[in-house]
Amino acid sequence: LQKIYNHYDDVLGDNRIRTIVTEFEKQREAEFLSMNAQRSELNPENKLNNIKDVDFYYNKTFPLCMYLIQKHINENAHLMHLGRLQYSLFLKGAGMPLDEALNFFKTKYERRTNAAAFEKQYAYNIRHTYGQEGKRHDYEPYSCRKIMSLNNPSSSECHGCPFKTYDDDRLKQIIINLGIKDVDVAKILEKKRNNEFPLACLRFYEARYPGADYEKVGIHPNKFLESAMKAVRKQTEGKSKTSNQGKK
Repeated sequence: LQKIYNHYDDVLGDNRIRTIVTEFEKQREAEFLSMNAQRSELNPENKLNNIKDVDFYYNKTFPLCMYLIQKHINENAHLMHLGRLQYSLFLKGAGMPLDEALNFFKTKYERRTNAAAFEKQYAYNIRHTYGQEGKRHDYEPYSCRKIMSLNNPSSSECHGCPFKTYDDDRLKQIIINLGIKDVDVAKILEKKRNNEFPLACLRFYEARYPGADYEKVGIHPNKFLESAMKAVRKQTEGKSKTSNQGKK
C-alpha cells in the first residue's frame, strides 16, 4: 500500500487517468447517495417525523443529552436559546421536517406561550436553523464534540453533555431511574471521572442495549439515535417471534 501511495500523485498526473478516476468517484458517490435514499425509504422508523414519534421514542432511544432536553421541555414548556438550538438541530438531523418542528415547539410551549407570541419570539429561530431565514445556511446537527464545547448550562438552562456538566450524584440518579444496573452505573461514572465523556456515553448505550450494534455512539447524538432505534426494533421483533412460536 505504501508503494501505491508513493506513486499516487504521479499516476494522477496523467490527465487521461485522472479523468477516469474522477468519473469513477462521481459514479460511486451517486450510487452511495441512491443507496442511502432507498434505505431511508425502507426504514422510515429510523426517523422522527412528528411530535408523536418524539413522545414515543425519547425515553427509549434518545442519547442522554437529548433525553434530558425533552424531559425539560415536557416539565417546563420552554427551552433557553442554546438548548433549543441543540435540540432543533438534532430533530432536523433525525428527519423531522420544518413544519413539524415548528408544530413540535409550538405545542410543547403552549402552556406558557400563545401562538402569536411563539411566532414572534421563537419561530424565526427555528426556521433559521432549517436554513429558511437569514443567510439560509443549512446548519448541521451538533456533534458530541460541539455539544461538549458549549458553555456549561445555568440552573435555568438545559444543553450540553450531561456526562461532562452533571456531578456524579445527579448523573447517577438519572441513569438509575432509566433502569441502568449498578455494575453499569459504576462503569459509566468511571469514564466520567476520567473526563472520557464519549466513552461514558458509549457505556451508557451498551448498558441500555446489551449486545446491540452501534455506529459512532459517543461521536454524534444522531448516530446514537439511529443505532438505538435499530436495537429497540430488533428487540421488539425478537419478542414478537418468541411470542408467536409460543402460540404454535
